[in-house]
Order: sequence, then structure tokens, then C-alpha cells
Amino acid sequence: MNDTDAIRQVIYTYCRGIDRRQMDIVRSCYHPDATDHHGDYRGGVDGAIEHFERELSRWDSTSHFIGNVLIDVEDTVARVESYALAHHRRNTTSEKLGIDFVAGVRYVDDFEQRNGEWRISTRVIVVDWTRTDELSARGWTRPAHYAQPGREDDPVFTNDLRSI
Repeated sequence: MNDTDAIRQVIYTYCRGIDRRQMDIVRSCYHPDATDHHGDYRGGVDGAIEHFERELSRWDSTSHFIGNVLIDVEDTVARVESYALAHHRRNTTSEKLGIDFVAGVRYVDDFEQRNGEWRISTRVIVVDWTRTDELSARGWTRPAHYAQPGREDDPVFTNDLRSI
């Protein structure tokens, strides 16, 4: 795998970890001494993981889509700008209508290759725009016979997709 493919793989892996709430996967995208400036949070990886867990607990589901990725590699360091749409859903309950919150963001990352592995050394999230929409009281409900998204039991983590 070449350097740019390896860096893209880290970015995609981060999104999977966030959306599946698998913080060990998220942590694997950072060097242990990395820093993250993620809106309300600014600091090291341990604090970032705690911040992500706290923030994600407010949402029933999230989907992070990566678009344009510009990677400038120079030896064992790289500056990476990744455009993303970060979709957040809070479902409708008997107490309140749900919302869809979407943010257009850019991950501006410094990556370093250490011991042959590319990981994030510094991340700054830039929020370019947001949108919030209330959900209708009569929204679509996923039928029970559909494949169900989950955290640890999500179909992406199963050994045998035929068992789903």
C-alpha cells in the first residue's frame, strides 16, 4: 500500500470507529502523543476519546462521509485536508420530536509515519456549516427484519454475513 492509500485508510477507519462507537478503533488512528482540537475539546487522545463518547451518547446514530481528500506527503510527514459530512440523528420519542443535525466539516490533519505506520499526530476540525432539521412525527421506522445497525454487533463486525 502506498503512503496516500495508507493515510486514506486511517481516515476511513476513524469514521467507522466513530459511527460504530468503537473507541479502540478510533484510538488506533492516532499516535499516542497526538493532539486533537475538536470544537469544544482541545487536548490529547485520552481526553478526545472521552469527549467523543460523551458527545456521541446524545445521538441514536451517526454517519460520517468523507469526500475530497488532499494529501501532501513529504518524507515521513503529511498534511491532509479531508472534507466530511457528519450526519447525526436523534430519533423521535413520545416526549419529543427527533432531529437530524448535519455538519459540513474539514479534518485538517498532520500525519506522521512512525515504525512504518501512518497515524494522526495533530487534528484540527473546522466546522464550515451546520444544519438542523426536525423530524416528522410520522417518520419511517426500520422494520425488524432489516439488518440492524449496532455497535459491537453491527453486521460489519460479523464473521459470517450469511448469519445476519
